[in-house]
Amino acid sequence: MSAPAPPRRESAALRLRVLGAALRGIRRAWPAMRVAATLWRRTALRGTLLVAVVGSYGKTTTTRAIRQALGLPVAPGARRSAGSFLALELLRVRPGARVAVLEVGIDGPGQMAPLARMLAPDVVVATAIGMEHLTSMGTLDVTRREKGEMVRALRPRGLLVLRADDPRVRSYAGESPARSVLFGYASDADVRADQVRVDWPHGTAFRVHLGAETHAARVGVIGRDMVPAALAALAVARHAGVPAADALARLAVLRPTVGRLEPVALASGAYALRDDWKGSFETAHVALAALAEVPARRRIVVMGDLSEVPAPFGDSMRAVGAHVARIADHAVLATHGKASQAVASGAVRAGLDRDRIARPGFAARGVFDALPADLGPGDVVLLKGSRRQRMGRVALALAGTPVTCWIETCAVKLDCEQCPLLCAAPGRDPHGDGTAST
Repeated sequence: MSAPAPPRRESAALRLRVLGAALRGIRRAWPAMRVAATLWRRTALRGTLLVAVVGSYGKTTTTRAIRQALGLPVAPGARRSAGSFLALELLRVRPGARVAVLEVGIDGPGQMAPLARMLAPDVVVATAIGMEHLTSMGTLDVTRREKGEMVRALRPRGLLVLRADDPRVRSYAGESPARSVLFGYASDADVRADQVRVDWPHGTAFRVHLGAETHAARVGVIGRDMVPAALAALAVARHAGVPAADALARLAVLRPTVGRLEPVALASGAYALRDDWKGSFETAHVALAALAEVPARRRIVVMGDLSEVPAPFGDSMRAVGAHVARIADHAVLATHGKASQAVASGAVRAGLDRDRIARPGFAARGVFDALPADLGPGDVVLLKGSRRQRMGRVALALAGTPVTCWIETCAVKLDCEQCPLLCAAPGRDPHGDGTAST
């Protein structure tokens, strides 16, 4: 029996427009959905232990790790976590559920307080205060204050789980009468990790100090910067009465979030390390540090579009280039103009040969064409870029998926794997301008 034919692009684009209209309708329903979700929390979920995860980055993996440690279903990718979509997630929690874990996202001032009132959390986990959305927030102090609205909504007998390695996060301990637990690498953390070792491509092994207990542990995510998600999960699991042995066994099989330091086996025998969900400046250095931990014959860095770059822009981007040079054998710079020039300059100054640097421009198709043709076993390709670039298509194509959608920028609120345009049969260009949006 022959395989079913892929949909034509006109049909796929129509499905995408219908989905976009539905999502816009959900967003506009926020006032009514907030009321309904608040009522649901106060009635059907009044006895539910509600865990809210906030922070500038690390929220999705931490939320998934907590759910895994508690024995709850864990989706492979991110779920929408702001406004109406958060209200919808709350309304999906079964009446009388023992525990619920929700990621809470915002992108500007004034948004967290109504979400905090709606959730009335019993546990708040704070992962980091960073430069994500700094353009809309203005300063890190504003970001800290805004995220802190969830901390201040915490019930007095609740639990505050704070990243010990972030001074701004640690300072939340003084803003709630609830008990605080620190997690991270700091020597005074209540849940602390050391002896971290990447077991490529299967996960990361480490030793965890949980109060007076010490355990050998592992988690199926990659790199030192992913381990704190497991530590936060252990802290929440202990509060919820889950034995440490059970939580550790569950965390050992946690898989990476799609597009967040996610290893992908390629048809050539090489691997891609996808980190293409967020393109913030801070996460670029996290991704490069993770690649440095991976044993490889060759390391190829694809560095895409970055946001929230601190001033002076040129110096910051040259620092990214220098970081690339310290660990990479080849670099592919998928950025425009001054950014590409600055990263290349920083890499060359730090010792990477200019002939090992490709500058194909912003488009993912150019990146695909610029990669070494002889990729094979032992090679690892880091794909770092913003969501609108959809660098994940490069990994899909290298893994053997017949990608036909190579639009340059995309604002569709779907993973490429879910998008009907990814492998749609050739036809009239449904966009006409090389872009897509919902």
